[in-house]
Amino acid sequence: MFALGCPKDVTPVKSVEKAIKTDKKKNAAKKKKKKKKSRKQTLGKAEKAKSKYPCQEYRCEEAYRTFAVRHQAHQRPVGVKAVDTWRTQYKKKKAPKAQGVSGAALREAIIEKMNIGFLLDDLKSQRQVRVAHAQTKNGIKETILEIIDPHVGRFDALLLSPTKVGSSSTAILALHGHGDNPETMAKKYLGRRLAAKGHHVVLPRLRAHECQRQVNIENMVAIDLWAHGFSLMGLHVYEALVAQREAQAHWGVAAMKWGVLGHSGGSSLANLLPRVSDGFDAKAVDYFVDFNNRCGAERIHCETFGPLFPLANDINNEKTLSIPTLSVPYGYKKRGNEVLSFFGKHLKK
Repeated sequence: MFALGCPKDVTPVKSVEKAIKTDKKKNAAKKKKKKKKSRKQTLGKAEKAKSKYPCQEYRCEEAYRTFAVRHQAHQRPVGVKAVDTWRTQYKKKKAPKAQGVSGAALREAIIEKMNIGFLLDDLKSQRQVRVAHAQTKNGIKETILEIIDPHVGRFDALLLSPTKVGSSSTAILALHGHGDNPETMAKKYLGRRLAAKGHHVVLPRLRAHECQRQVNIENMVAIDLWAHGFSLMGLHVYEALVAQREAQAHWGVAAMKWGVLGHSGGSSLANLLPRVSDGFDAKAVDYFVDFNNRCGAERIHCETFGPLFPLANDINNEKTLSIPTLSVPYGYKKRGNEVLSFFGKHLKK
């Protein structure tokens, strides 16, 4: 005889149906709450939610991977083997002493070694630029621009502007570090505080900037570009200048005094910009690199580029720069107010 009743350890069908209905109600309620939260979403949460920044969700790194192929006429191939040989032979070697190169000679050397002359010649080219998001909050207008460039492809940038701007127009190009993003730089590394002080601020996303990961695009792209006679840092130099140019065009201000602020890997980039461009009036950084820097397990990344290694100490010699400079401890520890005062003093004269 088979027992027709439900076993003791089995839930009756009616109870199961009731439980399913209850779960559906709970899930529906949760979804409702999430929808309500998303309506109140601030730009600070937008980055985390991957919704307002075009390149947060879609990465926008493909143009780096195809750069060498698309620019065959400008290639200076050395090969992957030569790159790896340099990595091995120069392990733990220190950069040579400064050679006394500065000014126009140093600029010419940097541009030549990074092979970015043809890119800088195209800075005035037309680009497709669109506003991906905009809002005004706490006296600051926040705008996310999506920039599509013929050379480096698509990237986004956060623009911060005080709603009340005086007659003197000043701006800061703020560059984030590895593993960070425009929102990190805005919130943690003075971006919004600078805007609150009356400066325009542009914070571009540095793509392929994640060398700490076990498998990462930065390592792959940095090797490929170097093997073909280009460099990831060189592309970052170009797109930082593009971001500066497009931000000023968006603000509609004909003449501006610009400062550049860097954190970590962004400082490595910031140290190069005034060397190749006259478009900056002050520089503040918290980091210097010798272009023989490694990331993780001896990985090559944007701060590893042999051709610039001999010039590292000349590039980092702030005494030979014609603009005011400020060097602070890593992360601006207890020196944030000094950075704010520095830009206030040298840009608002």
